[in-house]
Amino acid sequence: MGLDSVELVMRIEREFDVAIPDEDARALATVGDMAAFLLRAFAQKRASGLEVPSWSSDTLLDALKDIIVDEVGIKRDLITAEARFVRDLGIN
Repeated sequence: MGLDSVELVMRIEREFDVAIPDEDARALATVGDMAAFLLRAFAQKRASGLEVPSWSSDTLLDALKDIIVDEVGIKRDLITAEARFVRDLGIN
């Protein structure tokens, strides 16, 4: 993972109060993969008795788009659930 992707993962961890292990982060190829990972992490937190805000898939995807735009400067309309971080968005 390059510096941009490391910084993006760190920002996502801060924004959503989750830990994303390095090997999981490397396996998250698309924005949709990241959203699915976060939804699973939230479900695990809830199962542990922690209070976690409810996120719909669409709302979470919108929040991720905002973070990617802010952190990396990519145009929002290029960011879709299917967009690959490296190939499509150029985040190394």
